[in-house]
Amino acid sequence: NLATTTNSAIDLSTNNTGGTVNFGGGNLVITTTSGTGFNATGGGTVNVTGMGNTITTTTGTALNVANTTIGANNLTFQSITAGTAASGAPATGINLTTTGASGGLIVTGIGTTAGSGGTIQKCTHGVYANSSRNLSLSNMNIINNGQNQTQAGSSSNVGGDLVTGNNLQAVANITLFTITNASFTNLSVTGSGQIGINGNAVNGLTLSNCTVNSNGNESFESGIALQNASGTISITGTSVRNNRARHLHIANGSGTMTLNTSSSQYGHTALGIGTPESQQGILLQLFGTSNSTINASSLTISNNEIISGGTVYANGFQINADNGSPVVNGSITSSTFDYNAAHVFINAGGTSTVTFNTQNNLTMTHCDLQAINYTVLGGSAAITANLTGTISGNQIGVGAIGGTSAGANIHAIDINSGSNWAGQMHLTISNNTIRQVSGGIILTLAGAPAANAVTPEVHAKVTGNTISNALNPTEEAIKLNAAVTSANPKLFVCWDVGGTGLQNVVSGDWATGASQASLYLRNRFTGNGSIRLPGYGGSSTDDAAVTSYLAGRNSITAGPSSGQVAVLVTHTGTTPFTGGAACTVP
Repeated sequence: NLATTTNSAIDLSTNNTGGTVNFGGGNLVITTTSGTGFNATGGGTVNVTGMGNTITTTTGTALNVANTTIGANNLTFQSITAGTAASGAPATGINLTTTGASGGLIVTGIGTTAGSGGTIQKCTHGVYANSSRNLSLSNMNIINNGQNQTQAGSSSNVGGDLVTGNNLQAVANITLFTITNASFTNLSVTGSGQIGINGNAVNGLTLSNCTVNSNGNESFESGIALQNASGTISITGTSVRNNRARHLHIANGSGTMTLNTSSSQYGHTALGIGTPESQQGILLQLFGTSNSTINASSLTISNNEIISGGTVYANGFQINADNGSPVVNGSITSSTFDYNAAHVFINAGGTSTVTFNTQNNLTMTHCDLQAINYTVLGGSAAITANLTGTISGNQIGVGAIGGTSAGANIHAIDINSGSNWAGQMHLTISNNTIRQVSGGIILTLAGAPAANAVTPEVHAKVTGNTISNALNPTEEAIKLNAAVTSANPKLFVCWDVGGTGLQNVVSGDWATGASQASLYLRNRFTGNGSIRLPGYGGSSTDDAAVTSYLAGRNSITAGPSSGQVAVLVTHTGTTPFTGGAACTVP
């Protein structure tokens, strides 16, 4: 046993360049008060092996390895504890800075016993790793760190802007800067004064059966914040809840990342505990030249609420791929959503290429805006985003539960394009069950100015959906509103709705006080756009023929209120409708 008060129990601070120090055999038990437990700053290589190695400090740093290589045999400890005093704590509980390219720190704990790997608490930085690798922590409590912040969470050097700023000045329970391969199992990462887990240039991160809850105390202070992550980021069986701002925030402007998250929870544990600083459950800002694959499944994303003079909601799962030329592929499946603004919000812009599927999410209730929203931003002919996806097998609303009790303008599925763009959308929307919303499947599409060299395109196949039991139905069950602004009339739309064996089944009152139609095709082109309807053989200007075509391909029971109609078609322009080949959809 090595026990000291103010001095380091093990001090390797003299010049050890070229040398190797090994601690083997196990049962290395280190105890200090204000001294550093294990201090290795003199260069060379150090290894700690065997079972039963522990470090405990009262107000001192437990482990400090800086400018010294951790050898291939690693530093292995059963437990590391720092900050046990009632008051006073080290600035950093565990510090790993420039530790070479061989081994890493391993804290094992005992079996799967929570807390058996030690407790790091009350520090400015709980665990701080910079230019290190192969960090493995198990069964630890890393709690109530992130003290003594020097900049507010809203600072562009903390969490206020991870697109043009950075997070390098944040304090956190766990800080990871330029790290290769970090693995956390059965950790409690809670109560940070700023960020729970803060990472920059992390290449490979695994969280398994962890708790990352109740971190941050002001705006833009999140549970997990990662900038420029790469490799595989895996979050499974983990609770990321009740954090002050976002629960998971990743912002990547370059590099290649795969995010796998499953069987985890994001959001607040209950209604009524949000704050004015609350934001998304998951926000992925993917921009620049980044290449990302997102595999999200079996998640619970709920209660992302903002309480400030009343209750409003933040989005549950959001991707922003609207800056630069990012490539995004992925899906969210088999997940549960409740009490969010939009449950799933996919936003493409710039010259991005986004392929994303939202499938088989069997509980999507109490949305405040939309259950699912896919949008391509407009604003310039230079916006050539391509958004492709399948939205299928989702249960939006259950029985008498759909949108919030707030009522109007709650849509199940919204597809939008902003004014003036030159990209493409290719979407399949099929076999969704939609109930208790004020609008069903709504496509609101603006085009480009007539002078633009490129015509934006939207291909959508809408089949096999069941839509009923509207709640305050201000919109239609199915609506295509093409060329929203007359200043941007240039747009090509291919719209394949229903068909033999693929009918959409719609019932009840819709768009009361407006069109009173269950299915509404509204063509507002002024002469430079068209809608292709595969299999349509009538006149290009015959609204009645298009109405008959759509009615025959779908099963719509209008009403029961007076004035309700199954299908309504209106147009402007000279050649609004054409037949032709099938739409190009996934």
